[in-house]
Amino acid sequence: MEIVIPAWASAVIVALIAILGHFAVQRYVLFRNACIKFRSSFASEVATLKRSEGNVYAIFRDSISRHAVAVEEFRPFVKRKVEYDQAWDKYKNTYSAITAHISEVDGFPKDHIHANPLKDIEHLLTFATYTLTHPLSGTPNGAPYVKR
Repeated sequence: MEIVIPAWASAVIVALIAILGHFAVQRYVLFRNACIKFRSSFASEVATLKRSEGNVYAIFRDSISRHAVAVEEFRPFVKRKVEYDQAWDKYKNTYSAITAHISEVDGFPKDHIHANPLKDIEHLLTFATYTLTHPLSGTPNGAPYVKR
């Protein structure tokens, strides 16, 4: 006995697969664009800190409100919200330590900088990691989980 699938049933199955694929791609594109926007909001500070140029106090003072907006805009795309909030709190604590201990004078000693602000920013940016497998991946944000 031969099993025959009607043409209309095949068409419905193909259409459903196409629709689901479209939604997966759209979700990936939205996440990727959010990652790009989030990372770009920190780009100038990361570059400046890596080159060790400028007054760190001025860098943080001028950018903390922009970073707060970027963190809130990216929050809906984060799966590990508790860890994300902890990373943001650590970054804010770095900012608080810098503003509390450093006066607004250019050329202060680098020893006065709390921990490593660049490391705090880079940890925050790990949440904006995307790969081609993100929409179907079971790992957080499509990237392998690395405990810090």
